[in-house]
Formats: sequence, C-alpha cells, structure tokens
Amino acid sequence: MFMEKSAYCLCTGDAQGGESHLWNAISQYRGLPCVRMLLWLILKGKILTNSESFRRHMSNNTCCGLCGALEEDIFHLFRDCVEARLLWAWVEDWDIAIGTFLWNIWVNRNYRLFSPDLVSPEGIYHRSMQMIEEFGRASSLLRLNQRSTPLRAPTVARWEAPPTGWIKVNTNGSRNTGTGLASCGGVGRDSESRWCFGFAKGIGLCSCLEDELWGIYEGLATTWSLSYPRVLIETNSHEARSDLLLSAVRAMRWLMPCPDWFIPSLWSIGVG
Repeated sequence: MFMEKSAYCLCTGDAQGGESHLWNAISQYRGLPCVRMLLWLILKGKILTNSESFRRHMSNNTCCGLCGALEEDIFHLFRDCVEARLLWAWVEDWDIAIGTFLWNIWVNRNYRLFSPDLVSPEGIYHRSMQMIEEFGRASSLLRLNQRSTPLRAPTVARWEAPPTGWIKVNTNGSRNTGTGLASCGGVGRDSESRWCFGFAKGIGLCSCLEDELWGIYEGLATTWSLSYPRVLIETNSHEARSDLLLSAVRAMRWLMPCPDWFIPSLWSIGVG
C-alpha cells in the first residue's frame, strides 16, 4: 500500500524505514528456519500475545498467565516477565542463543495454555542449550559433507534420435497404488524426430514391473504391425532395461500376433 512514509523511505534510500539493519540481521541468522520466522514475526509485531489478542477482539484478557502482570505484550513476554529475566541472566553466547531462547520462551508460553504442567526457567534453558548443540553438530556434519563430496556437473536428460533407419519407441507405465489398476502407453519417432505412432492401453491388476513390460510389449506389437524392421525400445524403468527384459518379452510369445516376431532376419530389436 502506498503511503507518504513509503515514498519518503524510497526517496531517501531507506526502503525499510530505518529497520533495514534488523531485517539484514534476521536474514543472516544462522539458526533454525523456524526461529528465523519467529524473529520476523516479533519484528513485525504479529505475535499473538494476550495484549494483541485483545486488540484483535479475540480475547477479553490482557494479563500475563505466568506473573499476573496487567498486560502481556511482546516486550513483557520476551523481556520483562519473571521467567524471561531469569533466563536472560544465564545467556552467554548471544549469536544463536538469542533466537533459540526466544523460541523456547514462546513455545513454553503456548504450552502453558493447554497443559497445567509448568516448565521452569531451568528447563527452558536446558532445552535451548540442547537445541543449540544439536544445530551445531548438524551444521558441522553438513560442512564436512560439502568438503568431502566433490561437486558434480549438472546433467541434462534429453531425448536422442535413433540411428537412420531405426524407430525409437519410448514406453511408460502407470499404476494406481490404491486400486492396483495399471495402464501403459508410448510413442514412436524416427531418426528425424518425427512422430510415427502412439498407443495407450488399460491393463488391469498387475505389478509395476509387469506394467512396464506390458508397455514394451505393446510398443513392439505396434511397431511390428506397422512394418518397421528396426526398433529401439527406451524406458525409464531400470528393471525393465535389464538383460531380463528381452527374455521376459520373448517368453510371452504366445501373446504375439505372428510367429515371425523373433526371426532375427526379419527385424532388429534394441533396448535403450
């Protein structure tokens, strides 16, 4: 929304209205993402304390549920409350600890709303320190893996045309894990990348591997019916691409429309 304040900040180069250094500090915070989000909500004044809930007509009580202060706003909850003052007195390393302690103060405050059990400041302190230690170990392992794992050049998967005189048939299968019903389909293209034919078929109940093999079978049957002498089958199934593929399809010769399917002098079959 346009306002005179936003126009002034734009003209003076202070896009955040004097708070740009705070936004930069939050964006560079090295702690957990959930803690970074909490810091952003605190800075925006969007934390639903009792005072904010009363302002939004969501509650009729502004008092602090722990110390009984008349107003629980952001400053009271995170700084002035008895629990918060005791907690901040123990903090030594303010780098990551400040965000982690704010997070656990907020979590403990919400926990008290739904449970009669009260977590003491000592418990909040130990839980915060445990989070900091776990985050430190995870960060160290991540840096170690980044140094030990060499960077790999990105690879782009793309379709490649078959040799001259060949037809490449790309097949795929799809299976509904809930019902077990499967279907298959595919498309054939020549060495000039021109579309030659396509097919799709509902199969019924079968496994994922059987689904892929049915797709290959239908591709071979369609290729044979259109009198293409050389066909290259390409599928994204690792199991179907194995050496067992051709043997499995050949074992289904009783389904073939013509016994000449597997006479090598009549046509050639390759697996990509």
